Amino acid sequence: MAFEKTNIARSSESTSYRRAKLVGKLHTMRAGMAALLPDGQHMVIGGRSDCTREDLLSDIDAVLATFKAADDLTVQLAVLRAAEPTLLAHVVDALRAFEGLMRAYLGPSSSQLLKVGLKPASPRRRLTPEELLAAHVRSTETRKIRRTLGKNQKKALKSGPVTVKVETKK
Repeated sequence: MAFEKTNIARSSESTSYRRAKLVGKLHTMRAGMAALLPDGQHMVIGGRSDCTREDLLSDIDAVLATFKAADDLTVQLAVLRAAEPTLLAHVVDALRAFEGLMRAYLGPSSSQLLKVGLKPASPRRRLTPEELLAAHVRSTETRKIRRTLGKNQKKALKSGPVTVKVETKK
């Protein structure tokens, strides 16, 4: 039970903190081995017989190289994630251009658009008389609220010659 509590306590530490501690220990251990172990002497370590100092140092270097490769990949991933919004914007622009090209080439309502993943344009549904009347009422109410004029009302205001009389003092 005490062992499980220890593992839980260790798992609560952040992974990057534990990783940094391990890498630091590996560097310290490598430096100590390089300084203290005699060159060319054969040793038995961890069930491996006939180990030399160079074998141990190369094993530690391999582990450190794995951590270095992981760091490099983490940096590359961060760079790619930072560039992702720009890349996505370019992809969206390219897709819109492609869609416009295909609609222009095949026609906006061509059934062949389905083959490239686009939905052909369908004709607009005709409004019922009730819907037309409701739309007209909404538009007239909007014009009253916004105090806008229709096309014919604007013509009535603009029609006719404009004469300006300028009086001068003598």
